[in-house]
Amino acid sequence: MALSLQCGCGLVRGEATIVAAEANRVRCYCDDCQTFARHLGKHELLDGYGGSDIVQMTPADVRITQGAEHLRGLRLSPKGTFRWYASCCNTPFANSLSAGWAFLGLYAAMIEDFDGPEPAKINGRFSDGAPDAHPKASVGSILRVMLRLGTSRLRGRHRPSPVFPKGEPISEPQILSREERRSAYPDHLPNPY
Repeated sequence: MALSLQCGCGLVRGEATIVAAEANRVRCYCDDCQTFARHLGKHELLDGYGGSDIVQMTPADVRITQGAEHLRGLRLSPKGTFRWYASCCNTPFANSLSAGWAFLGLYAAMIEDFDGPEPAKINGRFSDGAPDAHPKASVGSILRVMLRLGTSRLRGRHRPSPVFPKGEPISEPQILSREERRSAYPDHLPNPY
């Protein structure tokens, strides 16, 4: 299945290829995903319980065709997950681990007319009351992701990467300060900052 990608204002565009049977879609309620969306001023992209809709893919399945110069990265801490967004309109793009990992958590907000499988609800302990959300990522989903990561890495699916061209980040990620994290932290959770 070919997917068209576009940020909110249309300056960043791309395409992704996904096999429907292999699509792994999650609605993540973790505090970091919520902090990321809130920092970007994109509260409306979270569901009513604080969930982010993410489609897990390999970097080789995603290609930016226009506006790559607008992609920016940030990390919530110096060793945190890389979180990518379109700086032109602050649309979240994807989460990634590093250039060597065959993983890209593509935000459904970037996918035009995506009609994928129902998302598994994970990290529900950080939600604002989401029904049927698993408190953590289930063991089964973790094993599926680990198997897919290993297989994809062996097949070289970690490159080319839209966010790590030539093995380096497409832009130097901003590391949020403690104050920036504090101000964007979900209101319904006790703030650790």
